[in-house]
Amino acid sequence: MAAPGLTIDSVKAALNKLQDEKRPASAPAPAAAPAAAKPVAKPADDDRDPDIVEPDVVNEAEHTFGDSNKEVSDADMEQAQALKSKAQDAVDQGKNKDAIAFLTKALQLNPSGILYATRGNVFLGEKRPNAAILDCNAAVKINANSAKAYKIRGRAHGLLGSWDEAIKYER
Repeated sequence: MAAPGLTIDSVKAALNKLQDEKRPASAPAPAAAPAAAKPVAKPADDDRDPDIVEPDVVNEAEHTFGDSNKEVSDADMEQAQALKSKAQDAVDQGKNKDAIAFLTKALQLNPSGILYATRGNVFLGEKRPNAAILDCNAAVKINANSAKAYKIRGRAHGLLGSWDEAIKYER
């Protein structure tokens, strides 16, 4: 159960306050986050954080977006839900590439925020943080209150070592 008075805006304000406290008085405020993650400078092999991955290159043929202006029918929603279930089964079997294909087809039928966040989570499982960030950005455009999309996007930025980007809350 959420704490009384805890809202997205209050969490955002608290994060901004923390960032301001960490920033030296003479430092300018950071610029807005880009649509996709910036590649992180590669440290020497002996200094390398084992939790940080190399930036991935997004495969446009595989990483398609649904038509956000499409009028979704009941049949489309049912087919998309069936494909989402197949994707979950594929993830459970360790077949993330198959899951991505199922979710991509589902997004063509029903471009919903939850489907984008779900596919972003699968991309994250494949250690493809830039692809995950793109999907989470699409999810947030559809549903600005998607906690799942913000969480996955933050984890993706963390995988890239972009810690400042990981804690940002931007719609």
